[in-house]
Amino acid sequence: MSKPNSKEALAAAIKYLKADRWLGVWLKDSESRVDVRRTSLMQQAGCDVIEGQDGIPEVKYTGKNAKNLITLANTGDQIAHQALCAIAQRLTVNGETLPRQLQFYVVAAASELKRGKRGKRVQVFNDLRDGAIFNALEVVMTFGFNATRNAEHKEGVESACSIVSEALGKSGAPLSESQVAKIMDAQLDGWTKAGVILMPVWEEYLKSKSARRLAGARPGGGPGPKRGRP
Repeated sequence: MSKPNSKEALAAAIKYLKADRWLGVWLKDSESRVDVRRTSLMQQAGCDVIEGQDGIPEVKYTGKNAKNLITLANTGDQIAHQALCAIAQRLTVNGETLPRQLQFYVVAAASELKRGKRGKRVQVFNDLRDGAIFNALEVVMTFGFNATRNAEHKEGVESACSIVSEALGKSGAPLSESQVAKIMDAQLDGWTKAGVILMPVWEEYLKSKSARRLAGARPGGGPGPKRGRP
């Protein structure tokens, strides 16, 4: 059996990703949508930019829903965190005292950053991108590549995940190989739970994944969680 051609597979993946309409939508609109949501959260928390004296914009802050926004940020919502920081920055620039709740949040956030805690990041507007990545993986696997590299032979061996990772970098949406693999597994779990019949290229990977789950469940004395069959 001849060795799969990684150059041809990479070219096919890049061609697919650049032609994929939904990935294009994600690349174009995701940042602007984040801006819209951040502004909306700031307004919900009682922060509005109004026209002040001489037509100069001023920040009016009531803090009416600050507690709700702080709770959201503490769950790991990165955009809520950005909204709180933006409110604190605007008030500070205007020489205003930060409300007590906001003071506590900013101090706690700064302390976590100082300790190097990254925290959780909310996935925002990534469904379109992830679907395109899953389809690109299928394109590469039709060239004969396994979904992931063999753990014992990672060096010099390409996989669908490694090739799609490279293709994404060349298409303007860089993600690491491990990130692509996580997206692939999440997509597979979603499709299998929904009972969707997947392309035959996934059969071998799903078999090996199922075997790993069973092997991992044996020491615990019970089977792993049930999954829908593709």
